[in-house]
Amino acid sequence: MTIAAGLLTDLAFADLEIDQLRIIHDVTNFSSAGVPRRLGYTLLGDREATGLRALDDVGIDCMWELRRADWSGYVSLA
Repeated sequence: MTIAAGLLTDLAFADLEIDQLRIIHDVTNFSSAGVPRRLGYTLLGDREATGLRALDDVGIDCMWELRRADWSGYVSLA
C-alpha cells in the first residue's frame, strides 16, 4: 500500500493546481496509519467519520496531510 500511495502522491502532485493531499483512515486501522507516516504526511488529528464505514470501524477517522512543498517524490525500494 505504501508503494501505491507514494506513486499516487507523485501522480497527484503532477497536477500543478494540487497543493495538498489528505489520507483519511479509521483510528483503529493501525496498518493504514503506517502508510502516510512512512510517506511523510503530517497527522492533523482525529475527526468524526462521515459517509460509509466498514463494519469494524469505530467512527473516528485519522486525517493526514502532505503539502507539495514537503514532497520530494517517491523513490520505490522495489
